[in-house]
Amino acid sequence: ASAVDKKEQYPVNDVSARNEADNNPKNAKPEINENQAVETSLFEWPKMAIPFAFRGLAEQGAQGVRESSEKMKAVSEEMTGALSESYLTTAKGAADYGLKVIQIANANTASALDFVGDLMTTKSMPEMMQLSTAQARKTLEAASAQSVELWQLSQRIATESAEPIKQASRVLTKV
Repeated sequence: ASAVDKKEQYPVNDVSARNEADNNPKNAKPEINENQAVETSLFEWPKMAIPFAFRGLAEQGAQGVRESSEKMKAVSEEMTGALSESYLTTAKGAADYGLKVIQIANANTASALDFVGDLMTTKSMPEMMQLSTAQARKTLEAASAQSVELWQLSQRIATESAEPIKQASRVLTKV
């Protein structure tokens, strides 16, 4: 039988591969006694004197690495400070925005309650329609003004939050 026929008759799987590795001496792992010394001389670097010119280059390279490392550390500290400042500004802005939303909700609720109170005092259908129309106009104007306020507040928060990062990037591009 050919090798292909043997593979089809005896497919290789994890169990057969493990059995072959365990039973076949050429696949067996060598046993190492703990008391045996493992020779490492093949892995040691040859000992030789480094020429003076190469030593100077190596020292210059090491100095360059030190300087680059110090610059990277300074840049990292600068960016950390800028990000912290930006985060604090954003957190304050989010609190301001939330407060503004609460103020708007309070104003809208007061307006709606005033409308309901006024609606209860109407005596005729035309008066009720006139009051409803006036309230709708008043509500739309208030919503428009409130949208503008929230948009302007959002823009201010975004600008103030980005400013520390902009300043740090200007400083860092000069480094």
